Amino acid sequence: MPASVSRSQRSSSSVGSASSAFLDKLEAEASGADILDNSSALQAGIFGVLFTVTKEKYNTGWRFLLLKLVLDYLQLFTLTFSDSEPWVFDEKNVLWKVAQTVNIDQVIAPLGYHFFIGLLYIMIGLLVLMMGLSLWVAWCFKNRSFPSVWPIKVLRVYANLFFQILDVLTLSLFQVPFNCRHIGYNPSEFDYMADYPNIRCSSFPHVVHMVTSGCSLLVFVVFALLNLGADFELSPLEKGLLTVANGQVEVQAFIVKFAMTFVSYAIGWQNVRLVLLLILAAALTYLYLRWSPHLVSWVNHLRVGLYTSVLLSSVLAVVLVHGPLSPPSAVAAHRKRITRLLWALIGPAALLGAAASYCRLNVWSAYVLKCFREASPGEKARRIYKFGDPREVEIVSRVCRKWVDQHREVLDKKAVKEGEIIIKAGLQLFPGRCYMLILYSNYLIDVLDNSQTGYSQMAAAKQAGPDWMQRFAIFAREQEQLQRMSSARGGESGVDLVSYVEYQKNHRLVIRAHKDALIATRTFWQVLLHNHVRFTALAAALNEIERTVLKAEAAYKMVLSRYPTNSKLARTYGRFLENVVNNPWKAAKYYVLAERLTEMQEADEAAGAEMAASGGGEAAVENRLLHRVDERVNAVFIINANGIIQMANKNACSLLGYGKGELDGKNINVIMPPPFSQRHNKYVRQYAHTGRETVLNTVVSVPALHKDRYVIPVRVGVTKVSGAADSSTFMGVLEPIAQERNEANVYLLPGGTVAAVDRSFVDWFAKELDDCIAQHLADLTADEASAVAIREAVERIAVASKAAAAAVTGCTTGNTRG
Repeated sequence: MPASVSRSQRSSSSVGSASSAFLDKLEAEASGADILDNSSALQAGIFGVLFTVTKEKYNTGWRFLLLKLVLDYLQLFTLTFSDSEPWVFDEKNVLWKVAQTVNIDQVIAPLGYHFFIGLLYIMIGLLVLMMGLSLWVAWCFKNRSFPSVWPIKVLRVYANLFFQILDVLTLSLFQVPFNCRHIGYNPSEFDYMADYPNIRCSSFPHVVHMVTSGCSLLVFVVFALLNLGADFELSPLEKGLLTVANGQVEVQAFIVKFAMTFVSYAIGWQNVRLVLLLILAAALTYLYLRWSPHLVSWVNHLRVGLYTSVLLSSVLAVVLVHGPLSPPSAVAAHRKRITRLLWALIGPAALLGAAASYCRLNVWSAYVLKCFREASPGEKARRIYKFGDPREVEIVSRVCRKWVDQHREVLDKKAVKEGEIIIKAGLQLFPGRCYMLILYSNYLIDVLDNSQTGYSQMAAAKQAGPDWMQRFAIFAREQEQLQRMSSARGGESGVDLVSYVEYQKNHRLVIRAHKDALIATRTFWQVLLHNHVRFTALAAALNEIERTVLKAEAAYKMVLSRYPTNSKLARTYGRFLENVVNNPWKAAKYYVLAERLTEMQEADEAAGAEMAASGGGEAAVENRLLHRVDERVNAVFIINANGIIQMANKNACSLLGYGKGELDGKNINVIMPPPFSQRHNKYVRQYAHTGRETVLNTVVSVPALHKDRYVIPVRVGVTKVSGAADSSTFMGVLEPIAQERNEANVYLLPGGTVAAVDRSFVDWFAKELDDCIAQHLADLTADEASAVAIREAVERIAVASKAAAAAVTGCTTGNTRG
């Protein structure tokens, strides 16, 4: 025994010193790293709520489009065509009657001050509810656990109703308490509400209402801007009628609408108010004419046409107040003439605006495409056509939205190629611009079906100084990528929280139905066990079996039709058919289907690992282990920048004693013994933030931790396969080190305490694993002389290690031969 330990000491000294120096190097590079990033956590929470709320759209049909456009137009129209201006109103006019239904001054003010205050606090209560639900959704998104989906549905309804449809009306409602005639009004009316002249604004309790309404207005504006800025589609092929490709336009339009309501309520000088409304109406029309945010072109034309008619009413309102001052007959005739002119020109103005939008979008895009079609090969993009803004590139690239079949599924290859040429020209004109990188990434992923290159472009965009909307676009694409990676599991690991919760609900539904059928069967046999069996009880038990089996059958068919690629569901249904329905032949079919789905999933994951490995051009793999990765033979792990395992192949799970998929979602440190497991996350974060490599593209020998807590000596190679910084993805390849039959390994801390042992060591000493861990190696020996020799050897190793590397907290390795 002493001789054997001597050999063990020599091995421990060399390997232990190397391991200690290796750990010391990593620890030195990781010093000073800031683990906590509160701003990133806050951003992730906000983006999580926005992604969850805007993921699924209710506003895709023509009914919602019609409702939104009509109400949006009427709310804006009544800001200029109101009874505060000298229009000649015809109470029989249909448009006037309809417009007044959304005019807060005409509808709510006559109902009295207390009714208004009650309505105001109802709106504030809804806003507070929305804030609370948003915080709840953020917390659930962070924890990846949603007990219910109704809060998400409530948030979606609120966002669609108050941010999309009744935005102007809501803004006006929150501003009514401030309509106190402070700017440009008669001094005798100062500080009295315009709609309720007997209410003094500076009196109590109206001051409280003003403060509460002001805070609510601020919160509403912030939430609306966030929602509108995030409510856009990444894919250029989306078919929704209100699909927006540029959320920035919606944000700017909301700001203009807010300014219009503020001017309408706050400024008493009629000339100044109407001129400002004219400028803001022109700005709103220009926004949609210039940038055409909707992917469906005719929706842009329709909106520009409606806003042009609002602009017309603003222009004529300015003309209206600059007519003759006397005599009264001339003033009345002038007002009547301008009012009639408005009704006569409102339709032609809308058509003129729609025509202008058509020329801007279709004619201009056709001209740009013609320039590129007729350009000579090799000519630089700036000489063909010089785009003034990256958003213009996106507008012209919509040429790809041409389908050659009636179902709009197959794209025109020529149009797709032209769209790609336009985007590449934009990349030449605007190199390094985050917007262009995101645009190109979306085109690669959704149009060209080249996800690998597309996500590489998205990773580059993350380092190109994105603004908050672009960061959200990157965040949303990352969530979709994770969802797509887990789609092979049929929804059970989906990142989209709503889909995940729906899957969990459906899974619990079939399990509950399955359980009910088993309970009914058990009850039937329990009835038969009695000495006296009543026919009524027997019939009731049989009816219950039939009812529960039919219910379970229906539940299984519904869920399997929704998740046809879920091997777990198929296998569970097979057990139901075999054990409950007593149909082994049909059950065998589902067992075979489950096995086939499992094999397909493994093949997809193997292809994903191979694709990731082949896509790692950023870090060339030069060592022999990583260079000959064979996913069918090697143990392969894919992890993200947080150390979370994205994929562990079948060989990795088998090597470490885990079931298929059991390691997915866990931290990689679960397969490492201490002290490696305690430090690994810090090393990964340090690399993500500094880019300094330690073990990347090299092969090192380390112990891997089996599920049963004993260790396996392995060689591991790690390389980065894609991404940058926090979006990095790494691949690790494990290869077990062959051991001789008479060899066992023990891993010691510097003081001689056992940190980990392999299976052979446990077998040799005939002890349980828990009896070895945290014990001194000398305490495991059978005689006092061996214990003394081991303690002396451990002390010599500790002294040598300290001399070689001061203050090293390492792990020494012993090799014992029999």
